[in-house]
Amino acid sequence: MKIMKKAATTWMVCGLVLLGVGCSGTKHPTPPIETYKADWANYSEITFRDAVLFMLNNDIQRGNDKEVILDEYIKSLFYEEYKARKETKFQEGEFRKNHLASLVNDYDKDKRFLFDINVNLGSYDPAAGGFRLTNINKCYKNKVARHTGDFTSGYAGLEKLILTFNNSDFVLPIAPENATKILSQEKKDKGVRIFCVYRLAECERRGKPGFISRTGDEDKSEFRCATVVEDVYLYEYKKEVFTNTRPIGKFVKIPEKKRNNRFDFADCTFK
Repeated sequence: MKIMKKAATTWMVCGLVLLGVGCSGTKHPTPPIETYKADWANYSEITFRDAVLFMLNNDIQRGNDKEVILDEYIKSLFYEEYKARKETKFQEGEFRKNHLASLVNDYDKDKRFLFDINVNLGSYDPAAGGFRLTNINKCYKNKVARHTGDFTSGYAGLEKLILTFNNSDFVLPIAPENATKILSQEKKDKGVRIFCVYRLAECERRGKPGFISRTGDEDKSEFRCATVVEDVYLYEYKKEVFTNTRPIGKFVKIPEKKRNNRFDFADCTFK
């Protein structure tokens, strides 16, 4: 009898769950913890190979010799194997065709890239209602397969990749009263860290291929690419940023572009 009474009590208590009252001993799933992932988290920095992919797979390129670009790519990034095949004559043609096929097959016309940099905000634009973003030239140096310390040796036909970011149509929205407070401070520190998502618009090859000595800047070539900036995220100046770090702001595009002719040059880093 006691057993039946205890069972009835248990069923009655547990039945209250249907009315929104918890049952003693009943386990409820823990709600998932919300995790933030930055909108740019799936993008990465551009590589020399990305630029070569773009140039070999687009028909409208200013004065580019695609055969020369392919040769420079192979010699620059696969110099030892290229030199060996040149000497032994072993499958030279197949070696080149295989690289070309890979470059064609791997091309993604919709690919976006990411880069981040510490910059200063531009001037305040009352008409646009925010601070302008300075234009940027970003430079990468090709760290070829054969290198000693900080100097490259051997064939380095693709010596630099220079990206141009025209940010004329981006502003950081800030009300005039808040902008006045910022500009009236004695220390006018307008430094910010930005993360840009962009795609390539057009590239051209400049210069001519050649050998780079360990101490000199002899004959060399470089790629210069114009970009289309799609999104710009704002973080604190010189602060460490991770993919789960929330931005403190976002630049927005304005319909009317006010030409910004000033460009800041970033340091050229090894890639």
